Amino acid sequence: MLEHRRDEEVVARAAALGIEIRVVDAQVLARTSVDGPTKGVVAVASPPARVDLDDVLERSPRLLVALDGVVDPHNLGAVLRSAEFFGADGVFWPKDGTAPLSPAAVRSSAGATERLALSEVVNLARALQRCRDGGMWVVGTVAFGGDGLWEATSGDRMPERLVVVLGGEHAGLRRLTRDHCDFLVTIERAGQLASLNVSAAAAVVLAALSRPR
Repeated sequence: MLEHRRDEEVVARAAALGIEIRVVDAQVLARTSVDGPTKGVVAVASPPARVDLDDVLERSPRLLVALDGVVDPHNLGAVLRSAEFFGADGVFWPKDGTAPLSPAAVRSSAGATERLALSEVVNLARALQRCRDGGMWVVGTVAFGGDGLWEATSGDRMPERLVVVLGGEHAGLRRLTRDHCDFLVTIERAGQLASLNVSAAAAVVLAALSRPR
């Protein structure tokens, strides 16, 4: 039995799209969810599609995001959400050492997993080199020692086609990953904390890159 008008609206929209609807009791709903408590509705869907990075590069993307060791699925989803919001063409990460594209990550992405080109690569350094060979510049984000983000994104200093690399929650960018970056940027801070969470840093960097220059 549907208890809220919101539930009725969800059912109506699903029906309009030809999606099968099943009305069940709370116990069945709880067993169906694999990612904690529900809000009265569970969608059962196929996992988000992955695409080959070479296929993405053939489309001459303007902006890609690469992840180096992001292990929290909620951070992964939040980064994907920011990437889609700020107009990135795709996101890629290594198969090993990164959070899986789990239901938790998909939920945190707020729909971005259905709108972005998502790629898993065997070797991140080689993938970054493929991007460079394809005419893209690779910019790594670091907590200290990079060019100031605001200055780097002012005027016409920033190349038109970019790969933004975000490091993991604990170690940041690995040395080999840094070696495959054309330059590094650091978010200037005004407070006492040393750095931002990777998902917050992603939003700041992508916002700076997407603003008119």
